[in-house]
Amino acid sequence: MTSSYLLTGDDPKEKIKAQTKYEKELLEIMRKTTPQNQKVLLDAMHALSQSLDKKKG
Repeated sequence: MTSSYLLTGDDPKEKIKAQTKYEKELLEIMRKTTPQNQKVLLDAMHALSQSLDKKKG
């Protein structure tokens, strides 16, 4: 699955197309916040992901 599936617009049928439950929830959270805070959330997700990957490795 590619990240292009997240670019589905606001059509409810398209929003859930080929997305996992968690991707859909993250997308909904991002869309509910301001564009300025979307960058903050994205940065936090990157940091958390890297931290979790280090713990696994």
